[in-house]
Amino acid sequence: MNPLEILYKYFGYKSFRPGQEEIINAILDDKNALAILPTGAGKSLCYQIPALASDQFSIVISPLIALMKDQVDSLNSNEEIAAYINSTVEYNKILDIYNKIYEGKIKLLYVSPEKLESTGFAERIKNLSPKYIFIDEAHCISEWGHNFRPSYRKIVEFCNFIGNTRISAFTATATPEVRDDIVNQLSLKNPEFFIRGFERENLHLRVFKTKQKKTEVLKLVQTCGSPAIVYTSTRKNAEELTNYLKSNKISCEFYHAGLAPEKRRLIQDDFINDYVDVIVATNAFGMGIDKKDIRLIVHYNLPGTIESYYQEIGRAGRDGKDSQIHLLFDGQDKYIQEFFIKTSFPDREQIKLVYSLICNYGQVPLGIQPDKPIPLDKKFYQILFSNEINKALFSAALGILEEAGYVKQKSELHQNYYLEINLEKERLREYVKKLKNNAFQEILITILREYGGYLFSGKTKINIGNLAEITGISKPDLIFNLDELTKIGILEFEKPLQSPAVFLTATRVDEKYLEFDFKKIEKQLENSRKKLQSMIGLVNTKKCRFNYILEYFGETGSTYKCGKCDNCGGNLEENASKHYIEENILISLFDLKSEVNEERVFDILSGKSSEIGVAVSNFGVLANYSLIEIDEVLTDLVIEGHINCKNSVLTISDTGIELIKPKIEKKLRPVQENIEDRLVLYNELSQKRKEIANKFGQTASLICSDDILKSIADKKPETPAELLDIEGFNQRKFNKIGDDFLEIIQNFQTQITQTDISLPESYKEVIELINKNYSLEEICELQKLPEAIISVQIETILSYLPELEISPLIKQSEIREIKNRIDEGMYKLKEIKSQISNSISYGKIRIVLAKSKDR
Repeated sequence: MNPLEILYKYFGYKSFRPGQEEIINAILDDKNALAILPTGAGKSLCYQIPALASDQFSIVISPLIALMKDQVDSLNSNEEIAAYINSTVEYNKILDIYNKIYEGKIKLLYVSPEKLESTGFAERIKNLSPKYIFIDEAHCISEWGHNFRPSYRKIVEFCNFIGNTRISAFTATATPEVRDDIVNQLSLKNPEFFIRGFERENLHLRVFKTKQKKTEVLKLVQTCGSPAIVYTSTRKNAEELTNYLKSNKISCEFYHAGLAPEKRRLIQDDFINDYVDVIVATNAFGMGIDKKDIRLIVHYNLPGTIESYYQEIGRAGRDGKDSQIHLLFDGQDKYIQEFFIKTSFPDREQIKLVYSLICNYGQVPLGIQPDKPIPLDKKFYQILFSNEINKALFSAALGILEEAGYVKQKSELHQNYYLEINLEKERLREYVKKLKNNAFQEILITILREYGGYLFSGKTKINIGNLAEITGISKPDLIFNLDELTKIGILEFEKPLQSPAVFLTATRVDEKYLEFDFKKIEKQLENSRKKLQSMIGLVNTKKCRFNYILEYFGETGSTYKCGKCDNCGGNLEENASKHYIEENILISLFDLKSEVNEERVFDILSGKSSEIGVAVSNFGVLANYSLIEIDEVLTDLVIEGHINCKNSVLTISDTGIELIKPKIEKKLRPVQENIEDRLVLYNELSQKRKEIANKFGQTASLICSDDILKSIADKKPETPAELLDIEGFNQRKFNKIGDDFLEIIQNFQTQITQTDISLPESYKEVIELINKNYSLEEICELQKLPEAIISVQIETILSYLPELEISPLIKQSEIREIKNRIDEGMYKLKEIKSQISNSISYGKIRIVLAKSKDR
């Protein structure tokens, strides 16, 4: 297929955006390319299409794990053509990916730059011979860029090792100095440059100075609409501003690196799916977010560089529609950024002190290199803080020491469980035969079956939760037994470190002999200060703000005017306010669904006492606007035909409804049925059924089937007659369990009226995640619970809600394979497991069994 055919087949577009096709053709002609395309210009297609056009696979190097997953999921929506390998991927899955690359099924492999440091990975890739190497976020390779990552410096070494020179780099922001550095660092030979204009015609940009920032943000969100992102410099600001907006009835969440990964993931997904209108975030949010309809971006504090500012505002209006960009500024903002700079560049003595503190805490004498990592735990940080070194300074100093070759931070190798068998295969086989310890025997047989010969050739990453489930041994007991086998000498079992750690990469030296390039550090410090001054220059400039940005990125055009920024005369606030009033007048008329006079509309929108105000969702939202302002907009709406007016009586017209259709659709989004109370009752009844079954020595289904139990939970009978009236519940069943059921229902009804009972939080969250189409693996990851527990929870939910769709939880191919065994008359977990692929877990079997109509 040619590029245009690939574009249509995999992405659904019939034509390329400006600049894309020439980049793709250059790559297909085996030229090195450096493409600098603004956010939203479609740079990912420029490397995805050449990869899909090739007979071989290609590699994409990206620092963003979330972006990897999103792009791979999108590419695989119709057929599996892409995969990613990073620290979240299990060893068995990695082996499967390698096999699919070898078979020609995988055309795009996304990897993190840190992965390139693994010799085993590099050798695998060399043998698989990738066609192209694509580097996303290429500015990270430059120390003069705004987001330097030392791991990017390993890319050229990796490319040289595998013998690949077909390298192309992509970024959204790069000054001329950074472009030259990217070319030099990657050793690109005669690269083709593709630089697309940095102007964004649909963005209305405004900078204004204020100390009333919270009030201004509220006003902007109310007038400019949502979805919106508000960027703050600190976590504290993000949390405080979120609380303020929530108190003013704004649908809002804060987002920063201090939140747990699963919490950040949920907030991000809720924003993408329009469950949350506004995100207040540090710069940790937004990278790789594919949301095209963001209408407003506000910078609550001054960003540190124009690169990061431009990248963040580029997330607005990617659908081409007009969007608002606002930067709020006061004098204190400058000092926040100066503090960040100061703590990013420690002086010589601070670097030496950090080195000494690490070595002293690890009790490392001079001239010795320990073979174990030195933990950076709570006690270490207490020592650090007592020496007036904060976390930011420590992190910066550690990075300098690592670059100089004195230390290395804990790698992904130490984030997981690893096994290696010390005996030869024959000796191990004999040992297993003679074993009297059944647990040891079961464990060794299972790990050999699951991981094979790799265990004899080096450290192999294992899934401890999966092994616990297969062996039927609890996770703590399994870890204990593996430790015992290590003590005996049969194997080497390595557990994850419980805290961050560093390794000394050489023997300890006296700190006065430490050598590092401090002149380079001073240059970087000066570069950061210049970037901050350029950002302040954008705030204070009197010329077109987009022209200022264009010149910063090396594009000439002193006469250029965007016509939409505040310096070009764009009256953003007035237009936004008019749109906000217009929208709320129409929404109030739509909510009322009846004729109403002008006075009543004014009363409702201004928040005056009104009997019908409670029926209107936006009651009182225009309390800060005068009646004259509201009346002017209302008159315009009548003249334009969006409101029908007859004898001073108003109704919304069809064109008026069309104007607010997106808002209406959002309001009318169906709410998921609240099943919590019924599921709580169902669980209590199910528990009692289990007790009675044990008492009579019968199966639970014989005492009372799931279908009957569900009917009881639905109808909640309160008398023996009502219970016996439920189809299938006869006198024989009543004699065994009827009185118990009625007592449970009575107690339950009392609790409902007296207290707010509900399901455990874990159950609620699992139901919510199922409704949001998460896979079983993703739910386990987000809940931080093993699959065995999650699958049991889902089994319970399915027994009450058999109509619940499980296709998002488990792959269709796996469902079919399990169902085939069920159709053959197999109903026991172990029996089915022995007849299907090893990759299908017990948890998935349990869920499909619960879903099966014939269970």
